[in-house]
Amino acid sequence: MMNKSKLLYAIATLVFGMAFTATVSSCGSDDDGINGESTKTPTVAATTIHLDIKLSENLIEYTDFIIKYKNDQGKDVTEPVNTTAFQKNITITRFPSTITLTYTKKEGVIIEPDEKITIKHSISYYPIYTMSDGTTGETTLLRGYDDETELTGAQFEMLMQQQLDTYTISIDKNGYITTQ
Repeated sequence: MMNKSKLLYAIATLVFGMAFTATVSSCGSDDDGINGESTKTPTVAATTIHLDIKLSENLIEYTDFIIKYKNDQGKDVTEPVNTTAFQKNITITRFPSTITLTYTKKEGVIIEPDEKITIKHSISYYPIYTMSDGTTGETTLLRGYDDETELTGAQFEMLMQQQLDTYTISIDKNGYITTQ
């Protein structure tokens, strides 16, 4: 049988060994995974918005369709859409941010009050996220807007005065789309 002092010495050695092991094993960074691989969750480094816009000839003829956003240097960019089929990738790296799509009546355009105007436009977009670890991922179509309306010239004039057709794509401080 073991005497008390040897038993206490064995228990103290065991406790000291466990404490030493726990201390040494916790010295690594919380971001270090197995074999030094990072377990840190990647963040969004860039959000690329793929825009697909289709406009009727009437909209091209009678309106100015404008895209506005801030570029990577933080400068305002205003880009006209002057074709019936338009595609563009806009990459945003400063968050939060917005991309605004709007159309207004062209100056000097005269439309007869009883003239028939067919307005057709389709706007769709989806984001492509580039993460801080270099991976990318596309999401499914977030927004699809397709509208065709026949108006008289007088109705079209009223619509343009109200400026109802402005759409904003919002990107939050983490780089994710918040507009649904």
